[in-house]
Amino acid sequence: MQKFVLIGNYGAGNWGDDLLCLSTIKGIQDHFIGADIKVLAANPELAKKNCGVDNVEFLYLFPAGVRSFFNYTFSGKLKVTTAAVKAADIVIFGGGGLLNAEVPRSMSIWGKQIIMAAKLGRRIAMLGQSFPKENLEEHKAAFLRLMNKVEFVTVRDPISYDVITKLKSKTIVKRAADLVTALDLNLVNKDVAEELVINFRFYDGIDDEVLLKRAVSIVKFIMEHTEFNLKFVCMDEEDCVFAELLEELLTVSERYKMVKPKSIIDLEQIFAKSKGIISMRLHALILGYIANKPIFGLSYNDKIVGWHKYTEVDHEFWDLRTEINLPEADFVSRMQSFLGKAAAGVNNEDKIKKLRENSQLNFDYLKGWLN
Repeated sequence: MQKFVLIGNYGAGNWGDDLLCLSTIKGIQDHFIGADIKVLAANPELAKKNCGVDNVEFLYLFPAGVRSFFNYTFSGKLKVTTAAVKAADIVIFGGGGLLNAEVPRSMSIWGKQIIMAAKLGRRIAMLGQSFPKENLEEHKAAFLRLMNKVEFVTVRDPISYDVITKLKSKTIVKRAADLVTALDLNLVNKDVAEELVINFRFYDGIDDEVLLKRAVSIVKFIMEHTEFNLKFVCMDEEDCVFAELLEELLTVSERYKMVKPKSIIDLEQIFAKSKGIISMRLHALILGYIANKPIFGLSYNDKIVGWHKYTEVDHEFWDLRTEINLPEADFVSRMQSFLGKAAAGVNNEDKIKKLRENSQLNFDYLKGWLN
């Protein structure tokens, strides 16, 4: 029986991360029959609840700061986590853009998890990762040191593949797809409502006030030109702040509603019933895509751009870093195109099937590497 320890930003209030956790667990269970899996999470209880799995033990991450170090040491959490990693055959960082040079704090948090696993002599793999090229040169030396501790990695988009191969680390690199794409979710619903799912978030490097204005312009265009209702889905706790500010700026809000999913089943129902998705959150776009809905991707960093290029689907896209001041004619054209598809529906089933197969490659490659 092989023993796995899975590490990620699980139970931290972000549904995308918890979907990644569930997908990685399912992938390991399907490809390594009888595997023993333990998960290191930011909030073990919440991660276990959100993932809905009973046969997996959830523990705390290694401490990332002085306060958590003393807390985990005196409470015994660090001892339990260390013992779990020592007993593992392989440590896997499952999904996401964990080592993000755009957010140096993320390099510190997840770098410490990598360093601790390496110090304990464990083999390390990373699955379904993205590595933005922004600010990478500034942090290249630290990034290279960390990646040299990782033996194997799969990436979910072509930009990340270029970044990691040009780094010239010792790591074996394979291209696959985002882990969530492989999940067998119940996203087929004949009772489709006349509503669109929307999601926006604040992000360093994009002016908050300008971004809010762009969000208002999108919402007003939809309300003025269609009968669609709008459901702002909080994929992360921080999204709710944006949703509330957006509602305050709308003159007509009875067709606008903020929702906080309480479970993955809630997420399934919300996306299955919608007629289209406009989102800054990657996993909202992925849920919409595998539900066979038209999507409008609003990019704030390379992982959205990379996914957009990887899927090769005729969906709308707006890079908020380079096109924040999009000309009115272009804005209207993209909105009309998306809304036309939302009204008529789309059929991307063949491409969805291919993307699901590519997502399974994460685990096929992992199994081949371990064998």
